[in-house]
Formats: sequence, structure tokens, C-alpha cells
Amino acid sequence: MKDISKKSIKTGGAITALLVVGGLNMGNQGCTTTPPVSDARVLKMGTTVGQIQAQNVTLPSGEVVDFPYVANALFYNEVIASANMAVATPLPVITPPAAATTSVATTPSTADQKRIEVLKSYGLVSAEYISEVPMKNFNGVHMMDASSPVVPANITCTYATPEFSIGGNVVDFSATAGGGLDIGFGTTPSSMGNVGVTYSQTALSLALQLDRPLTQLPLQVGDATSYQQSISANLSVGEIGLNFFFTSAISDAIKSAMDSAISSIITAYTAARNPDWNQDWSSKVVYCQNCDNDTHIAIRGGAQNGIKVGDTFAISNLNYQWVGAPCSSALVSSIPDNPTVPTATGVVQYVDDNFSVLGNMVYSGNSIIRVGANVTLVSFVTPPPAASPAPTTN
Repeated sequence: MKDISKKSIKTGGAITALLVVGGLNMGNQGCTTTPPVSDARVLKMGTTVGQIQAQNVTLPSGEVVDFPYVANALFYNEVIASANMAVATPLPVITPPAAATTSVATTPSTADQKRIEVLKSYGLVSAEYISEVPMKNFNGVHMMDASSPVVPANITCTYATPEFSIGGNVVDFSATAGGGLDIGFGTTPSSMGNVGVTYSQTALSLALQLDRPLTQLPLQVGDATSYQQSISANLSVGEIGLNFFFTSAISDAIKSAMDSAISSIITAYTAARNPDWNQDWSSKVVYCQNCDNDTHIAIRGGAQNGIKVGDTFAISNLNYQWVGAPCSSALVSSIPDNPTVPTATGVVQYVDDNFSVLGNMVYSGNSIIRVGANVTLVSFVTPPPAASPAPTTN
């Protein structure tokens, strides 16, 4: 076979919509000893918004409101507004071109040829070489050896699944008016007739959980965060309905409580890891049809994640180990080829909303970047010096 001097990535299968709950994302291991440059900018971690569990609420008019709908709608907006998380959106569905048919330097055996064809179907090999297989089962046995049936596995989860999934429970909610007209969980308010009501305070207690999707295990569990806020909501009977939760001071109070809970779980996450959020940020290498696979790669994460042209990232190949088949069973571990030296580094050349293209690739050795490789920040682009003020003339 040819000497592997060409650095490239190849993938098989289409990029599909992001998985909502099952998925990968470990591999936040530090892959470079160069700390990121301190910057006011904060990179946002790709996040799937899970369900917020809550109970229905009975209003003084007797109407039963779907409060879980209210909670999930408001929570989604608060995650979007978060300083640390960006709601992950599906990448474009791109079908890679058919595998090249260029012959290898030497004629392989029948078993080797079968292995090559299997690896091509996974997108982990070109016609010129076989890359190291990054997938093993629970016993450490490679998932694709010469005896494996030629059945392509779905490995898109290794690069299409976001790093986080966040969800939780509304433990308690109440809005206080007094005189038996309070609303909330476990409250049966009296009828308010045609008399206006002044709500003066709302309280919400929210417990959140942060997950790494593919491991199917919690990453960070937050204690219930209680939040109370004084409000001024003067309403008549006809104004209290579903819209009441979105247009009144109560919606602002609910969103403030959610902001507090999100900040609390992020604080707990960083306290258990790296206090510099940017050093713990990570993403994955994805397939890009229009990228030159020798000199450019694509990564998940773009403008909505805070990435800018000129930022430098480290790329580290990961060895994924699964309980069973890739992406259809729980992920056991994702270990870098070399925990201390990245496979390569690259500089952002192009930024889209949800992905970026890196160029100026510098490799640490004769390695091949594999789909699903981990991406971590090395440094932000140095901002240009501030322009000197124009001289004034009298």
C-alpha cells in the first residue's frame, strides 16, 4: 500500500438531523498544552434542549392551562439567550460522492480487499490507504475486521450530536394575588367573577440536568433553584388565560427563574472541571463536500457558537468504544490517540451559522484526521489594534 503521507478525512453516509437525546459527546479532554488567550468572548457549547417537566395550572376562571407547554416554550428561549450554550441545529444533509476506484499500490488479499470495502462504506478510508479504525465494542475488539459483514454502520452521531443536552423539572410554581385567587401547582383558586385581580409575587423552583447525549448518563445535576420575584400585574377575568403567561410580568419572572437555574448548573459544571469555560469547550470534525480534504476540514460550530475567522483550534482523533454497535448503543468512552499532543491544528478560514472551515493545517505527525475527531480551542484571533483618533486642527 502507499506510504500514508497524505492527511485527509473521508466520511460515508449522509449527515443527518441531530439526535435529540441519544448520542455522543465525550472527548472534552484537553488536547493541547497551550491555553487559550483570555478574551471577553465566550464560545457557546452546542446543546439540545430536552423536556421541562411540569404540572398543569388551574386559573381563577376555572380554565386549566397546559403549563408544561408554557415552561418548555420559555425555557427554549432562555437557552438560546444563554451565554454558554447555543441551541444545536441540524447540519445540511450532504451525501458524500461515491468512493474513488483508484487502485492501491499493491494488490491486497481478498480479506484485505473486503476490509477496504467495509472501511470505505464507513467513510474511514480512501482508495489509497486504510485508516485506523476508531470503533471498538465493549471487549475492545474492533467493530470492523476482515470477518465483519459488509454492512455500513451509522456513525453520524460521532459528529452530528451536540455536546450537551439540557432539561429538567419545575418543582414548584405559584403566583400570588391573595384572597384565594392564587394560581400554581396544587392550588384551586376561587372564582374571580368580574373583579380585577392584582398579582404581587411569583415563585418558581426549577431543577436542571446536563447530559452528554451518547453516554446516556447525566453530566451535571443541579439542585432545585428557587426564585421569587415581586411583580405588578393588574388583570381582569378576561385577561387571565394562556397568553397571561407570555405577555404579563409573570412570564418575565418565569424566565428570570430559568436564567438563574441555567447559571447555577453552568457554575457547578465549571467548578467540577476547568474554570475557564473556553478551555472546556469542544466540538467535532464533520464531513464537508466542498472542503479540500488535504488542507481544509470542517467542524460543527459557527457564528452562533461565537467562532470567528482567524481563531485557532486543535484537532484530536478519538477512539470510540461502544457497548454494542456504533451509535445504536451507549458510548463507553472516547479516548484520544494522544492525550497530550493534538493530531493537528488549524485556523478558521470561513464561518457559517452552524459550521466552520479550518485551513493552514499543521500536523503533529503522519496522522489522518478522522471524522468525529475532537475540536478544542487553542487561541482567539488577535483583534486589530484600535485606530488612533484623527488629529484635530484648529
